[in-house]
Amino acid sequence: MKHKNKPTLHDCVYMAMSQGNWWAPHELRQFILHKFNKACSESGLTASMRDFRKPEYRDKYKLPLGEVLEKKRNYNNSSGWKYKLIIK
Repeated sequence: MKHKNKPTLHDCVYMAMSQGNWWAPHELRQFILHKFNKACSESGLTASMRDFRKPEYRDKYKLPLGEVLEKKRNYNNSSGWKYKLIIK
């Protein structure tokens, strides 16, 4: 019996964010839960996003040099932020 390789949290975050949309951590968490059936915490998601700055993840996902995350204030939730993956 062959086992299908399950995507890692990094893979799920990359696949969701590679579409170029803005994501609040709670929105991304819900999307990953429903799309990939993978539960995670918001802090785990933001850690995965920060990891995209590391050379091994830049290489794995073919991300450009320089900043790969854009951040803006989430005006629907004044204490929160939205993030976007920068892919050129």
